[in-house]
Amino acid sequence: MLEEDLLEPLSRSLIKPVILGVLEKGERHGYSLMSELKRLTGRKVGPNILYPALRDLELRGYVRGMWVSHGRRRLKKYLLTKKGKALLDKFREYLSSLLQELSS
Repeated sequence: MLEEDLLEPLSRSLIKPVILGVLEKGERHGYSLMSELKRLTGRKVGPNILYPALRDLELRGYVRGMWVSHGRRRLKKYLLTKKGKALLDKFREYLSSLLQELSS
């Protein structure tokens, strides 16, 4: 079992690719992303980690955010762009190759 102090930095370093993977399945708003990230990773991903990552991904063109009305509230929904999908595919290829090497 990995020590907690080794697992935490690894988990944080994977947050952006995991966000892209979640968005590949469909658009989501921030709270929904936090819930899904917790389900996938077993770790709480708070707004202080999620929103800066989303802003960076949005500025780089990997995700697109759009404001939608939900009753009296406005939510920002995020979706994966073609550029984001291409990056996710590259990440999957890299990770697959790395894991294959580690398994050999």
